[in-house]
This record gives sequence, structure tokens and C-alpha cells, in this order.
Amino acid sequence: MNTYKFDGGSDRRTTDVLEPGDYSFVVTSCNEPYQKENGNWVCSVGLSILPSGLKLLDWPWSGKTSEGQKRDGIGDFLLSINRAPGKNANPDWSKVLGAKGKCRIKMEGDFNKISFYHKPKQVGPTSEQDYSPDEFAKARAEAAKRVGAPSDLEPEDIPF
Repeated sequence: MNTYKFDGGSDRRTTDVLEPGDYSFVVTSCNEPYQKENGNWVCSVGLSILPSGLKLLDWPWSGKTSEGQKRDGIGDFLLSINRAPGKNANPDWSKVLGAKGKCRIKMEGDFNKISFYHKPKQVGPTSEQDYSPDEFAKARAEAAKRVGAPSDLEPEDIPF
């Protein structure tokens, strides 16, 4: 009877690495954060980098740096996948799996590592806006002029 005999495994190293840059990803695993002895929170995250499907692990953390500065890497991760709750609210960790986001990948030695997570642009009434109403009106008028629309975009023939 022939059977497999263990021979110590292969000597070759993995060559699945990506060039540094910005990549989209899908969250394949995520554990709820745990608190370390120093008071910082750490979250274990598994990502599938698109389109290659390369699997990466990351450990975003929140708390204070060794210099005493505040850092919220878990919050940055949640913002990047559009799963951030309201301020001071608990995230719904059950909705993190399968979420998509964008990150910057860097090389550390022979391996890829997440450098940071991109935060999507925030829009809507709760986002921070850095333009004035006059700037908005001017931009709206210029856009209307470019497409040949009348300068007054409000309809006058609403039937109710």
C-alpha cells in the first residue's frame, strides 16, 4: 500500500504580492475589537483585494499613540466601508462582512501591508461643507449655462 510520507514542506516563498497603490477590497472576516492592557482597542480584519483576490490581514487600532496623540484606525476602517454608526454609537459588526472599501497598500519587506483606508467623500446635511451658499449658486448657474438651461431652474408650472 502506497501512502504519502511527510517530507518537510516546500522551501519556496509565496510570490503573491501587489505593487504599492490604491486598491478596492471586500471584507472577508472581522472580529469585534478587544481592549489591550494599554487601553487601546484592536480589531482583526481579513480583506480580499480586488481584482486579484489576494488575501490580507490587518489590525486597525484605536486609542493613543506612544506620543499620547489620539488615533482611531477602527473608525477609519468603518468609514471606508460605509459602516460607521453615529458618533458615540456602537457599530453593527454583523453588517461588516461583505462590505467594500478602498485602501492604500504598501510594501513592508517582502509583504503587502495596509497603509491606510480611504474615507469616501461625505455628502448630505450631516457632512462638513466648506463652501458658501453664494459659491453654490454661482456654480449652479455656470452649470446651467453650459448645458443651455435657463438661469432660473425652479419650475413654474407645478400642477399642485
